[in-house]
Amino acid sequence: MESYNTKLKDKENKKKTKKLEQALKEAQNELLGLKDTLETTSRNLAEANQKAEGLRITLEMKTAELEKNKVIIEKLRKQAENLLSADERQLLKQRTELLSVIEKENTELK
Repeated sequence: MESYNTKLKDKENKKKTKKLEQALKEAQNELLGLKDTLETTSRNLAEANQKAEGLRITLEMKTAELEKNKVIIEKLRKQAENLLSADERQLLKQRTELLSVIEKENTELK
């Protein structure tokens, strides 16, 4: 009787071992899939970060260029004012104020 119980337990243990081995294989396959997903995601994130850095640098350059152009425009406005009559200065002032309003609205739209 004892040998029968031992054989039965051995048979049950083999079934359990086989099920555990199958579960281990499935878990390993799933882990490989997750590893591939992680590698792809990491690669995509690195590329996105690289693009974002390039865009940031471009934005900084364009902003600096815009500021430089604003200074030049202001110098030109002052030079033009010195050459104009009082009426023409008043018109220029009105146009300048209008341009400032338009620039502000454009900035708010962005």
